[in-house]
Amino acid sequence: MAVRLDTDGWSLLAAGVTVLYAAAMHWCMPTPTARLRAFAAPLVGYWMIGSGTACTALGAYLWPHLGAA
Repeated sequence: MAVRLDTDGWSLLAAGVTVLYAAAMHWCMPTPTARLRAFAAPLVGYWMIGSGTACTALGAYLWPHLGAA
């Protein structure tokens, strides 16, 4: 089964996965400090283009502009 999403769809998917990951990490950490770090890390990575999700979103956004479409 092939999934055909446009740029906005991939960007929305990447953002949703980031939010779910942050929520899951916040929920499973045992201490308040660990919860804060686990919650903040993907969000900081998103803004710094350091996480895989951010790179996916950026790639999906730039794909049509790179002439690869």
